[in-house]
Amino acid sequence: MMRVLVRVDASSLLGAGHVMRCLALAGELKRRGHPVVFVMRPLAGHLMTETRAAGFEVLALPGLQLSGSGSQIDWIEMARSLDVQRLDASETLALLPHRFWDWMLVDHYALGLEWQRAMVGVAQKLLAVEDQADRPLRCDILLNQNAGATVTRYADLIPSGCLSLMGPHYALLRPEFSETVNAAPRRGQVSAAPRVLVSLGGADPHGLALQVLQALADCGLRGRDVTLVAGVQNPHAQALQQRCQALGYIFCKSTQAMAQLMAQADWAVGAGGVSLLERCAMGLPSITLPLLRINNPVWRPPKRGARCWRSIR
Repeated sequence: MMRVLVRVDASSLLGAGHVMRCLALAGELKRRGHPVVFVMRPLAGHLMTETRAAGFEVLALPGLQLSGSGSQIDWIEMARSLDVQRLDASETLALLPHRFWDWMLVDHYALGLEWQRAMVGVAQKLLAVEDQADRPLRCDILLNQNAGATVTRYADLIPSGCLSLMGPHYALLRPEFSETVNAAPRRGQVSAAPRVLVSLGGADPHGLALQVLQALADCGLRGRDVTLVAGVQNPHAQALQQRCQALGYIFCKSTQAMAQLMAQADWAVGAGGVSLLERCAMGLPSITLPLLRINNPVWRPPKRGARCWRSIR
């Protein structure tokens, strides 16, 4: 039996993907009899309740206020300061019920070399899950599950003996995606009334889903062939529900049946990250929108009357 510690956060700025992929791995470890403990901060949209509901102990760090962090990039940059990393490390160590773990898993854009150095001796091995390749890391295994990931990007960032796991072959997805795709019928010709799934991750802080709904309406799509899933962190859930009701679309506030919804859809509009890998696993054609923005939107819906459905077909 191995004892595993996970340091990860979710928030309305960071999104839900980090926690979701950690839960996928933690679920498999738990199934094999290995206890897993999460260490998380109660940031806005933290997903600590959902992590506990999945059957895991969660140790809660104190709250962290970073003034002026209005975007994901701002928050990460401020949280990467040496002072904040040292604070996070000391608060993490103070929470631990014991000082030896077989494995520590860290999935966090803000935690790097300074934090990992402070953890030396706490765990026998450290697994870092990340996809930025923008800071030094001290880890025994590095996992980047994104398409196009290569070890050469980390040539000067990881120790020489680090095992590198690169690409979607190592994607941390919940088992229902492989189970559902094996049971789902093969996708054939798109019908005249396509079934569309819209899901822009856990947060969608900039409200792109509302623009997507308008674009679908402008294409003439109405009724229950369109399903929208609003993540648990989505601040626009009420407006999205009202818009779906007006258009006759199906509205879901979070769901445990995403694999089934993907299996039933002809195509999707979704975010990148973990949800993109889920759609790829399901063989679901999709339009993928980047959600990370600094000032201006990176995507705008087509003008009213544009023949967007014809172009998609």
